[in-house]
Amino acid sequence: MTDVLLVVYRGVDLDEVRAAVGDEDVHFVVATGLEELRTAFAAGTFDHVVMGGGLDIETRLAAVREVFRLSAGTTVHLKDRASGPGGYAAFVAAVVTGMAGYSASPG
Repeated sequence: MTDVLLVVYRGVDLDEVRAAVGDEDVHFVVATGLEELRTAFAAGTFDHVVMGGGLDIETRLAAVREVFRLSAGTTVHLKDRASGPGGYAAFVAAVVTGMAGYSASPG
């Protein structure tokens, strides 16, 4: 099971993301800010965090710092702004499929 935290400006269509990823062995959690990110990490661990391009730069930077403070084994991915909200599902799919088989464990 791959656990992915989606950090977005506002909600995301999880059905669209799941369809783009095409892997039923991926669990998604959505956070819309730093407090929800912290709450998500308090409840569990994540393999990847994928941030949307709609978040302002200060929030994105603070979220990166917070993820690395909370976890030594979570990767962080920042979506571009140019492709707009419509490109989010494809970006998540590229990250999740591209990172398949990756483990933060040494060796």
